[in-house]
Amino acid sequence: MNEINFLQVNTPIDLSNCDQEPIHILAEVKNRTVDLENYQAALQRQIEQERLVMAIALRIRQSLHLDQILNTAVHEVREFMQAD
Repeated sequence: MNEINFLQVNTPIDLSNCDQEPIHILAEVKNRTVDLENYQAALQRQIEQERLVMAIALRIRQSLHLDQILNTAVHEVREFMQAD
């Protein structure tokens, strides 16, 4: 997937060129909508990954027992990946 530039997605579509066919304008709107949806999904994944890392770090700080730390880390990763 190409890197999505949020500023590019939010840049107004240049309608000053009235020679453009409406279909081209609609295609640009659709492309930007898809780009924005991909950007939002990528942000959501990043937020969830950061939440996981913070949860693991918090639980590690709560315990100094290696077995409990490793079990907690495995549990959190499995939960994040929705795996058994």
